[in-house]
Amino acid sequence: MPVGTRTFHDPQTAANLGLKDLQKIGLSPDQAHEAYATALGFSSAAETLKAQLGIGLRTYDVVPSSLQRFHKEDDPVTLLLDLHEIVFPVLVQGEPRSSLTIAELERGKGWRVLKKGRTALIRLIEEYRTSADDNLVVISSLGLQFLGKRSPTDQEELVLVPLFDSTALEVQAGQPVFARELFVQINKQIQIPDQDDGAQKIRPSIAR
Repeated sequence: MPVGTRTFHDPQTAANLGLKDLQKIGLSPDQAHEAYATALGFSSAAETLKAQLGIGLRTYDVVPSSLQRFHKEDDPVTLLLDLHEIVFPVLVQGEPRSSLTIAELERGKGWRVLKKGRTALIRLIEEYRTSADDNLVVISSLGLQFLGKRSPTDQEELVLVPLFDSTALEVQAGQPVFARELFVQINKQIQIPDQDDGAQKIRPSIAR
């Protein structure tokens, strides 16, 4: 759910104040607030009063044009584009209920709450997350979402944990894959840009 436009100096401050706004829902538990709390992932408006922030995940995107130039010997980390967005889990007694996405939409102009909710996504993130250093890696043009982390056996190697199954890529949610191998596989399923208009065409079946 999109929200207001107040900006703050740093993402943690924006998230803290975003949490306080969420908790205000529980101070007036009327029918409208109950419905709003449920839409955000809480069991009731009163439950928002118990909400706490988890550790945020920085979000990176991978654009198709970069994937097309990628070779297996390349470093997959170089493909990650920092979106200047941080997703903070919102927890109740340690269990994920909702999330706050904090974004710096204009560099140097401050951070603000961009989205609230995304319950299904944050529950999967918390289910598969193993480290406070994990990041959210998306290939937004293909509808793909992963947890990004370092390999436990090789800290120089980027590993991606799919948050959803993809039959096209033959990956299962929660099963780690090496980023370089996955990027090569995706690369093979991206069509060459049209010579007439330069537009990039992507096979629609790749995401699922």
